[in-house]
Amino acid sequence: MTAGCKCLIFDLDGTLLDAYGNIMDNSNYTLNRLGYPALDMETVKQNIGGGPGDFWKKFVPGDKVDQAMSIYMRRVKDNLFKKTFLLPGVKKVLENFKAVGIKMAVASNKPGVFSRPLVEYLKIDEYFDMIVCGDEVARMKPDPESLNIIMKKLRVKSLETIYVGDMGIDIDTAHRAGARCIAVLTGSGSREELALKDPFLILEDISELPGLILNPVEV
Repeated sequence: MTAGCKCLIFDLDGTLLDAYGNIMDNSNYTLNRLGYPALDMETVKQNIGGGPGDFWKKFVPGDKVDQAMSIYMRRVKDNLFKKTFLLPGVKKVLENFKAVGIKMAVASNKPGVFSRPLVEYLKIDEYFDMIVCGDEVARMKPDPESLNIIMKKLRVKSLETIYVGDMGIDIDTAHRAGARCIAVLTGSGSREELALKDPFLILEDISELPGLILNPVEV
């Protein structure tokens, strides 16, 4: 089923970590500063994934986007580690793959100024061969640029690569890169929403990955 996997690339929010509380608090602080109503958690979860710029275009007028971005980025920088946690089982999963020499990387639209410190703070940086963030590429997901950069650098083929994410945008990105996508239900996408995008597999959470990849059953 998953034989031949030499490289795993992971999204961050909703896949490896839960930062929704942090994002909601900082977003609502920004909205309050600008005089707009607060967002609930479900709205936040359904509208992240495209990076901060994409997010703010949805909730403030065009002439306020830059101001919202400025307030938000400063606020996140000051509160980066609050209400942000590893999802259950993540560290053990990464340990298992590292032990057998599978290459691992992160591809996220989250800016590098946030992603890299978070990965270090949560003590999972040692597991990754590469991290590529949204502000480090010319075209963010769903464009496959970030995955293509990783696959080229790590010298793996697209058919040897699995991208693990929690949203439709992650599945679209994998398809465009020619890689398989395994979707997890720990983030923003419901099973029904993810199934419409035709991922390779949908899992309840990341803890199911080692059994599938390290002990594959051909079908």
